[in-house]
Amino acid sequence: MKIKRFLAGSMREAMRQVREEQGPDAVILASHTRQDGVEVVAAVDYDEALMRQAVARSEAPTVKPAAALAKAAPRPVRTANPEPAESPRDSRQLEWAIDPQIRRLETELGELRGLLEATLAATETRIAQAHPNRARLLALMEQLGFSPRIGQRIAATLPIDADETRTRCLPVGWLAKHLTVSAPAVLETGGRVALIGPTGVGKTTTLAKLAARAVRRFGSRQVALISLDTFRIGAEEQLSTYARLLGVPLYVAQAPEQLGERLRDLSDCRCVFIDTPGMSPGDERLVASLDALGCRSDDIQSWLVLPAGQQREDLDAAVHRFKPARPTALVLTKLDECTRLGGALSVALEHQLPLTALCDGQRVPEDFHLARAADVVLRAMQVARKPGAPAVAMPPPMSTLNAGLEHVRHG
Repeated sequence: MKIKRFLAGSMREAMRQVREEQGPDAVILASHTRQDGVEVVAAVDYDEALMRQAVARSEAPTVKPAAALAKAAPRPVRTANPEPAESPRDSRQLEWAIDPQIRRLETELGELRGLLEATLAATETRIAQAHPNRARLLALMEQLGFSPRIGQRIAATLPIDADETRTRCLPVGWLAKHLTVSAPAVLETGGRVALIGPTGVGKTTTLAKLAARAVRRFGSRQVALISLDTFRIGAEEQLSTYARLLGVPLYVAQAPEQLGERLRDLSDCRCVFIDTPGMSPGDERLVASLDALGCRSDDIQSWLVLPAGQQREDLDAAVHRFKPARPTALVLTKLDECTRLGGALSVALEHQLPLTALCDGQRVPEDFHLARAADVVLRAMQVARKPGAPAVAMPPPMSTLNAGLEHVRHG
């Protein structure tokens, strides 16, 4: 056990010195108030069981982790009627007293938190009073599920003297102007597309919808499916059923390295759609699959598939996790189960991922829609009016879009 004494002007400063020099696993053996400040004795690499036995024998100050300031304090006291113990060493029952220095630190932290909360509340109040329309716009964007960053970017474009109509219409026009959409070239000229994303987001059904559209345009002989999903029970059977109904061949790659062989076999095929394993972002097996796609990104387009109604933080984490596959487009699924689209659109805007398609049901291929910026923004407003969604006061959809685009064009 390594013991060291620290002298500081306050308990807060002493605890900072302990953490910096001995780390978060250090323990406080004793603390004393001096005329010139505070004295703290701390240690690392201690044996907790031996220390407790020593405390029971000698009634010496006990130990307390430096990282847990609000927990047990270092002075033990005996209870009036101790229970008999199994071992003589444990013959006393201890009750933990609260160190006055720690109590004072808790009070100071509480006062600091209250001061910060009061300051933030006062700041928000001043902003609302000085720029009421911007405050209303930020509240609207929050209700729609957009991230604070996107809300602030839009609010910054709103003139101080904007009237209520412009305040309500500007976000729609701004979103329609800045949301990047990308037409799926594979449905026009052909190509190789792999759908990637977390488990349960609807990749296989989306793949079938894509294949059905390609069959309509190029014919079944020019379309093929490849499955890398050998982990999920029934995945191959589901895709095999779609392939049989569409009249297209299905190939299975048992390992990521077999993907190249399958693609060489299908070099004359105009459209090849690849179904990848539906794993959680933390699954270690995901790395091999993403590496197989990432190293061939010149030949394969990776489309990231995400559920539109998932929390913004989870969507953002998924984008980061699937970056090794270098996705070139985003597909949003399960719009029929979504109450707010703002989170998904925020992720697309902040990561500059072009939105290529929307899926809102299980029908193949009817519930697959090519993304158009104006339609997506209007859809976000319409979704917000569904039962159970936040109440959002907006003008009628088309007038909202037209007015919003006009406001964006003129300043």
